[in-house]
Amino acid sequence: MNNFIDILNNKIRIVDEKLNEYMQSLNGIPDKLLSAMRYSVTAGGKRLRPILLLSSNHLFQQENISAWNFAIAIELIHTYSLIHDDLPCMDNDDYRRGKLTNHKVYGENIAVLAGDALLNLSIELMLSTVKSKNYFKEGVDAMNYIYENVGSKGMIAGQCADIESENNNSLTETHLEYIQQNKTAKLINASFVSGGILAGAGLKDLQLLYGYSNSLGLAFQIMDDILDITGDKNKLGKTTGKDLANNKLTYPSIYGIEKSKKIALENVANAKEYISSINKDTSFLCDLADFIVDREI
Repeated sequence: MNNFIDILNNKIRIVDEKLNEYMQSLNGIPDKLLSAMRYSVTAGGKRLRPILLLSSNHLFQQENISAWNFAIAIELIHTYSLIHDDLPCMDNDDYRRGKLTNHKVYGENIAVLAGDALLNLSIELMLSTVKSKNYFKEGVDAMNYIYENVGSKGMIAGQCADIESENNNSLTETHLEYIQQNKTAKLINASFVSGGILAGAGLKDLQLLYGYSNSLGLAFQIMDDILDITGDKNKLGKTTGKDLANNKLTYPSIYGIEKSKKIALENVANAKEYISSINKDTSFLCDLADFIVDREI
């Protein structure tokens, strides 16, 4: 696992460098808005989603600038969702990745606009990439897949259901699965599958990519729920105990910590089975699945 951590940290470092370069290249944006956008994008993090996109893409073709642009765009989408998720009208968080949340630094109005701008920027970046390359169909298909998963039938729908679950003790496992599937798993799924779409992967392989990322996304969210209870806020870089304080519907709230960890491990096993069925070197992706449940951040 130590070798895997070194590999993962190197991937994170490279993604950070690419994101910093891209954000520094932006111009023509009002100074305060641009500062707020850069603040959250360059705040660090696991960079799981761009790494997943690049990893699936690399299974089927050599690394190229097009995949990198889509990976950057995915992280812009993720960052926009975090800025909005932290707002007082949503989860009302003061810290993210060990730093003050965007609205605590720039105010709620600029934070909302910074999130809006990052989402719009992701579209601009993907469109400009698709237009300038020779794989128009793959690029458009990847964009379509991404935005279907992060929109009103995906990530946003999951966030809406999550808000409505607060202090509602009548909800069931079905509601929980809907929340976790949409709120977290669909962006992870969009990241991983779109990398394969960009590379022209066949339907069978895309189905395996879906199976892996869907299981990985569920395991990731279950562990987030557990870490909100058991984690060290200094390592996590955000306030813990929020789910319990807000009486949110989570895996631990229904199943308890031990059974939740067991469900997460079952999803990890499923993810590894899916990805190992692809006739490629998938060792990093198997190790990544294990890391999801072993992490402290």
